Amino acid sequence: MMFGISTVFAVGALMIGLWLQREEDLDDQLCPSESGPSREVIVLLDTSDPLTKKHQAEFRRILREMVSPALSGRHGGLAVRKGERVTLYVLNSSSEPVQPIDQICNPGNDSGSLTRGGMIIEWRYNQFVKVIEDQFPEGESDEQPESPILETMTEITARHAPSRRASDDTKPAHLIVISDLLQHTEILSHYESYPDPNSLPRELVTDLSRVEVSLFRLERHKYSIYQTQKHYYWWSDLVESMDGKIAWQQSL
Repeated sequence: MMFGISTVFAVGALMIGLWLQREEDLDDQLCPSESGPSREVIVLLDTSDPLTKKHQAEFRRILREMVSPALSGRHGGLAVRKGERVTLYVLNSSSEPVQPIDQICNPGNDSGSLTRGGMIIEWRYNQFVKVIEDQFPEGESDEQPESPILETMTEITARHAPSRRASDDTKPAHLIVISDLLQHTEILSHYESYPDPNSLPRELVTDLSRVEVSLFRLERHKYSIYQTQKHYYWWSDLVESMDGKIAWQQSL
């Protein structure tokens, strides 16, 4: 009788283990099919001026930290957790709506099992890492006539950030901007002035109340006269004026 009970418990434990290791139903972006992404991480890379060797190395580091929490160090907030979706954009001066160059969720890598389910989990995670780390732009980009940084931020945050009506437990989106942060369009050019962020034209303003923002300013010697301390903190004030929160800010 005891043998029979032990057998029942063993079979039950085995079935529970197999259920826990079942292949999660994911969509073609490796996001949970039913619930969708648990948070949006939006990366905007400004290539309106060619990246220097130093900038290239820093961008690679940021990408590594996004897929490897253990490497995140002081930028721990950059790590993309399981179920979160990364959407990557490259800034351009076209008047056409900006389109993502890729989107993918972190499917998680929490199984060391050599079962079929474990190997699928491992394969999915490797696909996530490959997509992120392969986004480094090849070669040098051509210098663009404009840098519509604010217009692009307005467009993509409206597309991905939770609304003010989202539930309190909804995670805020994380917007990561990697740019020289020198806005340059007919509406506003930082080569001329840094107006009060609270007085910007409506088309340059967006709702950042459910957005955390990380700003990485790419320092350029030829623009040093414009990339001042005042310019650096103008962006901090800008994010706060739109009810956003600065997660990290750094000059590179």
